[in-house]
Amino acid sequence: MTGLEIRATASVSFLYMVRMFGLFMVIPVLPLAADAYAGATIALMGLAVGVYGLSQGLLQIPFGLLSDRIGRKPVIYLGLALFIAGSALAAWAETIGWLIAARLLQGCGAIAGTLLALMGDLTRVNMRTVAMAFVGISIGVSFGLSLIAGPWFNTLIGLPGVFLLNAGLGAVGIVVVAVFVPTPTARRVNLDNAVIPADILQLATRPDIAALCVSILLAHHLLMSGFLAFPRLLVEVGYTVDVHHYIYLGLLAGTFVLMGPVMRLGANPRFTKHVLLSVIALAAGSLAALSGQASGVGVLLTMGGFFMAFNLLEVVLPAQLTRAAPAGRRGTAAGLFSAAQFGGVFTGGAVGGLLIQTWGNAALLYVNAGCAVLWFGLVMWGLTVRDVSGRVIEIADPTSDHAHSLVNALLSIEGIDDVVFVEAEGMAYLKIDNAHFVEDRLERLLAQSGAT
Repeated sequence: MTGLEIRATASVSFLYMVRMFGLFMVIPVLPLAADAYAGATIALMGLAVGVYGLSQGLLQIPFGLLSDRIGRKPVIYLGLALFIAGSALAAWAETIGWLIAARLLQGCGAIAGTLLALMGDLTRVNMRTVAMAFVGISIGVSFGLSLIAGPWFNTLIGLPGVFLLNAGLGAVGIVVVAVFVPTPTARRVNLDNAVIPADILQLATRPDIAALCVSILLAHHLLMSGFLAFPRLLVEVGYTVDVHHYIYLGLLAGTFVLMGPVMRLGANPRFTKHVLLSVIALAAGSLAALSGQASGVGVLLTMGGFFMAFNLLEVVLPAQLTRAAPAGRRGTAAGLFSAAQFGGVFTGGAVGGLLIQTWGNAALLYVNAGCAVLWFGLVMWGLTVRDVSGRVIEIADPTSDHAHSLVNALLSIEGIDDVVFVEAEGMAYLKIDNAHFVEDRLERLLAQSGAT
């Protein structure tokens, strides 16, 4: 990576971490706070947990389209400002209705897809899988830190203080954008980073993209609904709320140590699908086993298995999306992926709360285990993993006949699966099958044509 790419990846990953930290931090404590809000029920508290994802999911693609028009940074500033306003309102909420409204406003700061597009503007195509992996790692780290920090801060400053802390993190995010995040040039904002409305349906029905979007939706559905049950289970087996942060610290420290070898294996396209299937099986088994646990040790072990599965999924799935996205369509694929991610946050909270209120914790965990089994089948038969990568070729004179001849010549090179040429940008977007690609042939062709 170049210095600019390192700076862009680090700053965008940090912003992603700040946003997800704000989301995750309230998850372990909000389900236990029903008594603090007038009119609250378990189902409504579940809705308060998940409604954040509804506005996030619905606004991901519109915000992406807006950022294509007016620039990435203005949209990110707007999103962070809405997040701050929603966090402040949540801090002062006294009824469940106001809390749900505040969480909905928090979610209106839907900048996840825009952040990914920004990183795409600032990194080369061959570096984006690495950059996306760092984003996934940042989400995993924020998940771990938030589970520790949420119960701890809740004990120190209460839930309103936790929401005010979220507002402060949003303000820090604005400073990071202004000071540290590079501003992309107009030339780098191109087809590969933009959200193309006409391509949404086509991508959503591609088996590999659909499988990845459903996977990230289910991962967050299981997480959010699970956390409506996890804190209650800990209390039931004798762990009071004031020690929950110690429990999460121990569990996550152990899982992060074990994750390293699996992450390296998952980064290899030959093993990615096997890792995904193994991780989903781990999640299903952990949830099923957790539903029948009555001992503290058993609850801790099974929760640790689930956390490990989720953190691994947050790393592997975004990186695989980058591989799977067609030539010149990465931005649209990322928008769909982000929308699905937060859709899972919403369904997890809303459906999970309703299940617990109606049938109890055990029913929720059994239903979630069943969802994971169906998910396993989806990935088994719906996801094809190949060792593919993307590349962008800049053509000096895109309006010439020579440019169109170059595109045809690119398609004739073994291993180049697809070429999308955008004359207005002077760019040709390539999708390369690395298993059959001969680099020398491409370099010779580019040298002869004067393209780069």
